[in-house]
Order: sequence, then structure tokens, then C-alpha cells
Amino acid sequence: MGELDRKHGVDTAQLQAVHFAARERRRSLAGIPKLHRTHRFVGASAMAVPSIDPSVVFAGMELAPMTFKTAIRITGGSPAGCIFEFSSTPRGVALAVLDRFIAVVGGGLTTEQALAVFDNGMTLPTGLELEMVAAIDPGTGRSRLWANGQEIARATASGGDFGVGWGAAGLGSFAAAANGTIHNAVATSAGAPTDFDVIEPLSVYARQMPRQFV
Repeated sequence: MGELDRKHGVDTAQLQAVHFAARERRRSLAGIPKLHRTHRFVGASAMAVPSIDPSVVFAGMELAPMTFKTAIRITGGSPAGCIFEFSSTPRGVALAVLDRFIAVVGGGLTTEQALAVFDNGMTLPTGLELEMVAAIDPGTGRSRLWANGQEIARATASGGDFGVGWGAAGLGSFAAAANGTIHNAVATSAGAPTDFDVIEPLSVYARQMPRQFV
């Protein structure tokens, strides 16, 4: 397949239109333009934020739907670690990578837990970039995970909800090792990102879900 003509390093109008349409389609699939960002996390001199107190920044939101958005790039052959996590071992929300798996979990343990796991079937390949959107709905006990606009994993708590919510007690982190403890379901990915980089600040859309969350 031939490439569209480029002159002097500047895309032609046709190519610009193609790129624009592709970006808009991907973004619309993620549903993010329909949401209002309420929080943004990024370090002052680096991406990582090693300490976040969800009991302060998300006060009173334990039972609220939550949507999270960031992006990662695989840089080596054994990707593993925490993308973000809030709260503690028995109750919280977290997004993590382990070799061929990407997982988001929300809620408590056993019947109050929604652990959505994407299995790539083989180690995530070096160079892969993924725009990640994770959403949880404590009231219905559901979690969903999208990558580059496509849903890749979903789960529903067997008890039908998260009980007292996804939790806001216990510290959290972003693009860093878990601060204190991480939800037990992803405990093997509690370390700082290894062989992958977090390449976009964490956007949070509190009390909101993407339009295609079903």
C-alpha cells in the first residue's frame, strides 16, 4: 500500500484529514470527550507521583463511578508494575501490568471484587503504546478496561456491587511503586514500572463513566 504524498515534512491536506478522523474516532470510542476531567496527576519534574491520599482528593466518592485515563509504552521484555493504585489490600482500585497481562480491579475482596484482566497471550511487545481507560461502577459492581479505544477486559463482582465502595482509606500512587499496600488481586504488580513507561499524566473523571460502559 502506497503512502500519501508529503512535501517538505508537512502532511498534505488529505493526510491531515485522515489523521484527524482517526484520532477523533479513537477518542470517541473511549468516550472521554463526553466527560469532564476532575483531577489530573503528574509529578513536578517527572511523571511519577509516589504519594496520593485518596481520602482527601476523592473524599466522599467511595460509592461513585470513576473513570481513569493514561498511556503506557512497553520498553523491554519483562514489563511489570503499577500504573496507579488507590487505597489498600482489602479494598481499592488499581491498574497494573504483568508480562502479558493488564488488569484493573475495583472494590473489596471475594464477592465485592471486579477484577478485569486482559491476556495478550504473549509478553506485551516492546514499542507498543497503549492509551488506557479504566472505569469502575461500585453500585453495579462492574469494571471495564479499554486500550486505544477498544474494550479489552470486563468484570462484574459476583455479589452484584462493591459493598461499601471501592475504598478511600490508604495511600495511593501513580507511575510509581504502590504506596504502602495495593489491592490484593494485583499484589504481584506492586512495584514501580519496569520495562514500560507511563507516558501520559493520569486524568480522573470522578462520578462519571464513558458512554459505552455497559
